[in-house]
Amino acid sequence: MVFSSLILRNCLNKTCNRVTDLRKEIQSPKKSVLFAEEATVKAMAEYEAAEPKLEVVDGQPVQSEKPGRLKRLKGYVDKAKDDKTSIRESLEAKDALLARALEENKSSKDVLKNARLLCLLMESCPN
Repeated sequence: MVFSSLILRNCLNKTCNRVTDLRKEIQSPKKSVLFAEEATVKAMAEYEAAEPKLEVVDGQPVQSEKPGRLKRLKGYVDKAKDDKTSIRESLEAKDALLARALEENKSSKDVLKNARLLCLLMESCPN
């Protein structure tokens, strides 16, 4: 029984370490989400500012921004949105892993407590 208790304790320690690591890993994507949101807003504003510009040339409305620039700006907007989505999905996955690790930690503590109780009972019982 002492051997089982030792295994359970090691399992609990590993789970606690994993929880700590996940908490640290989650901090970085949270900051990245903020930066990605700012980049998306900035790219979108730049694109929207460039898109509606028209000039009148020989009595005809002509777009003053080059089509290549508009296409590039639109690409920046799409990439910023994709980056933001990717970072959010990564953060959600890490949050799910953290929740699972916390549940495992709780379960391991319960099992360890029961194993200790069983050891005490077995020691107090006559053979």
